[in-house]
Amino acid sequence: MHRPVGPPEADSDPAGERGEGPEEKERASGIEMPGRGGAAGHDAPSPSQDSAAVGQVQVQALPLFKQNFLASRGARAVSYRDPEIGGGEGRGVPPRLPGIPSRSRDGGQRQESLLPLELSSVSRRLDGPPTETEARRRRLKHYELQCTHTFEHMHIGGHMVAKSREILRGAGITHVINCVRFEYDNYFQDEMKYLGLYLQDWGQEDIYCVFYDAFDFIEAAREGGGKVFIHCSQGVSRSAAITIAYIMWRTDRHVEVVLDQMKQVRAVVEPNIGFYFQLIAWDKRRKTIMDKCNIYRAAPLSKLMSSIVVAKNIPKTGDPNEQHCLDPRGAFIVHCPQRLYVWIGDQCPEAFLRAARKFALQLGKYENAPKATEVRQGEEDSELASALGFPPNDASGLVRQRDEFTPEFERYHRALAPKLASGDEPPLPPMAGVRRNIGRRAQSDVLSLLGEDRHGRQPPPGPSVFGVPP
Repeated sequence: MHRPVGPPEADSDPAGERGEGPEEKERASGIEMPGRGGAAGHDAPSPSQDSAAVGQVQVQALPLFKQNFLASRGARAVSYRDPEIGGGEGRGVPPRLPGIPSRSRDGGQRQESLLPLELSSVSRRLDGPPTETEARRRRLKHYELQCTHTFEHMHIGGHMVAKSREILRGAGITHVINCVRFEYDNYFQDEMKYLGLYLQDWGQEDIYCVFYDAFDFIEAAREGGGKVFIHCSQGVSRSAAITIAYIMWRTDRHVEVVLDQMKQVRAVVEPNIGFYFQLIAWDKRRKTIMDKCNIYRAAPLSKLMSSIVVAKNIPKTGDPNEQHCLDPRGAFIVHCPQRLYVWIGDQCPEAFLRAARKFALQLGKYENAPKATEVRQGEEDSELASALGFPPNDASGLVRQRDEFTPEFERYHRALAPKLASGDEPPLPPMAGVRRNIGRRAQSDVLSLLGEDRHGRQPPPGPSVFGVPP
C-alpha cells in the first residue's frame, strides 16, 4: 500500500528532533519548498495547494548535485516561482509543460509536469576535434573527384570520377576497369576501352579469380602506351585491391609495403579484410616453392553472375589423404611443381573450356607455370591421379559428379537459357528483377569477352581480347 505524498509528520521527522525547522531542511537539501521563502507580497498557498506542490517537488525537483553540475556549465535550474516563466506567474504553481503520463492513486491517468531548464547558455564544442565518422566522411569527400595516380600508367578513384569526361581526359585515361559494373555503366565506351568486373565489397567475395584478367587488361594498356583508371564506388576497397595486386606482381613487394605507399597518395585506401587476406595468400603462393599441387576449376563467378565463368581455387583441407574427384560437367586446372594439366570432362561447356585454357596461360605468365597439357576424360595418367590424391594403380573413383557443384551448373545453364516473351514472362519479386537485369548486362559486355553470346552461339573467328587462341 502506497503512502500518500504530503508534508512530513512532525513526530517522524528526525530533523525535527534535532530542532531543525522546515526552512533549515529546505536549505540543507537544496530544494525550495513551495509557499516558503517566496517573494514579498505573494500570498502563501492553501494547505491543499501546499500538499500538491510538495508532491510535485518530490517528482520534479533536481537533486543538489544535478543543480551544481548544470551550474558549473552555465545552465540553471528554473524555479517554477520565477515570474519570467509562463504559467506560474510567480505564485508557486509549476508551469504546465508536456509531461510523462503516469497512473494516479485512483487508477486514472495524469500528466507529470517536467521542470523546465534554461540550457541556452550551455556551450557547444563546435570547434573541437571531429569524430572518427566525421573525419572519414571528410576524407572521402576530399578524394571524391580526384583521379589519383598510383603507379606508372595507373590511376584510381571512385564513380564520380568515372562519370566525368573532363577529369578522365585531363589525366590522359584510355582504359577503364569498372569494378562495380552491376552498379555503374561504362559511360564512355565510344572513347575508351572498358573491362567490367562484378565485385561485391564483402569479406567472402573471391577477388583472386579476376586478378589475372585485370592484369591482362592493364598490361595491354601499358604496351599500347595508354593509361588505366581503376574505379569502384569510392576508390577505397575493390579498386585498391586490384591496384595493389598488380603493383605487387610488377615490383615483387609485400602487400604491407604497397598498401603503405598507396595510403601516402590516397589516404582512404583500405581493402576489406577478406581482400587483404587473399592478397597475402596469393603473394605467399607465388613466392613459395611448390611441394604440392594447386587445383582450380572453371566455375560461375557468383550466384548473381552465373553467366560469367572464371577459374576458382579449390581450397585444401590439410588432410594428407584428401582426394579430389573430377566432375565430367566441367574443366579443371591442376598446377603441379613440374606439370600443368587442363582436364576436360565429356559434358564440359565450351565457355568452361575457354576459361580453363585462358587461366592456364595466365598461370604461365604470372606464376611461371609450365606449358599446359590438355587431358580429356578417360586419358588420365598415373601422375595426374597421384596429384589428385588417388593411388596410381587404382583411379576408379577419379571421375564422378560432385553434388556440391550441381547448383552452380544449374545456375549457369539457367542464365544462358532463352528468355520467354515479354507477355509470357511471369512477374518476378524485386530481388529477382535485379538479378535479371544484372544478368542481361553481364551477357551484353562480359560474355562477349569469353567469345559466346547469351544463346551459346559462337562469334566469327578472330583474336581474343586476352590473347587466348579461339
